[in-house]
Amino acid sequence: MTLVKEFVHPDLLITFTSNPRWDEIISIIGDDSPANHPDIVSKIFIIKLQELLDDIVKHHILGKVSCYCYRIEFQKRGLPHAHILVTFQQEDKLNTTNKIDNIISAEIPSIDQDSELHNAVLKHMIHRECHEGSECWENNECKKGFPKQFCEFTQLADNEYPFYQRKDNSVEATEGKYYNNSWVVPYNRILLLKYNAHINVEHCASLKSIKYVFKYVFKPSDRSMFQVTSNSNEDGSPQNVSVDEVQNYIDGFYMCAHEAYMKIMGVALQRLSHSVIRLAIHLPNEQFVYFQEGNETSAALNPNSNKTTLTAFFTLNEECKKQFGDEINESEYDSRKYT
Repeated sequence: MTLVKEFVHPDLLITFTSNPRWDEIISIIGDDSPANHPDIVSKIFIIKLQELLDDIVKHHILGKVSCYCYRIEFQKRGLPHAHILVTFQQEDKLNTTNKIDNIISAEIPSIDQDSELHNAVLKHMIHRECHEGSECWENNECKKGFPKQFCEFTQLADNEYPFYQRKDNSVEATEGKYYNNSWVVPYNRILLLKYNAHINVEHCASLKSIKYVFKYVFKPSDRSMFQVTSNSNEDGSPQNVSVDEVQNYIDGFYMCAHEAYMKIMGVALQRLSHSVIRLAIHLPNEQFVYFQEGNETSAALNPNSNKTTLTAFFTLNEECKKQFGDEINESEYDSRKYT
């Protein structure tokens, strides 16, 4: 939330999913299944993710970026994917529907106008298998909200994602089934064609969406474990059950081969463009003082031994107050050095 405070709300949530049929993967493994080569799939994904970040952050293909963060996650079947939050500089903020339409599309283009994009959307950006018994089905409806309602023009909504332009078009056939614009996952044309993979691009600006996407990006890994124990001894007396929560966390942690490979190789599974350091909170004169055994006296006499990040922050506040007076308020002091 410090990034939101400093750079205002994020503009885009991009979900980039690995494509096991990338040419780079197939050229190495041949006719073998990508599931048998988690190292190859992971390595190619990491390379393409870095290239995607370079395109967005360094080459500004969507706009000038002020900050970003991402988290790599793994599907139960193993394929890695990354959730990327992007915040644009003020001049490129997506604050109008025209700016949103320039970056995000949610329609199947005509095959006559753009056959390459038409085929890519049908291949990668259609929400399929939406019915009772499918993964997305919950409480007798699709939890992802498909099929989406048709909309002639993009509309901004309070505390929701926008209603993207989805004109009521004729149905399109793919894999023997029929889909129209109501089944299209929002995408960006440039990213979809270049990376040949599922890349969901969503606009996020409302308070509700900001809270959701940050929790979504940094949610913990899945884990599952259960144990059946008796609450009484053989003689019927109450039994105290000892629970080792640390060991339960380790035993219940779910990790696929792709995640194991990335951790072995030291790949950063999450990253922030700006470091956010939490101050060492303590009561007055109750901070920790570190010293080598036998040097207690010199540590006590050293004026720097009792300084912490918190006391340094207070000192900075005093200096700013003397220098700027009432020109800035206290909540702005930290933005000069601590964000």
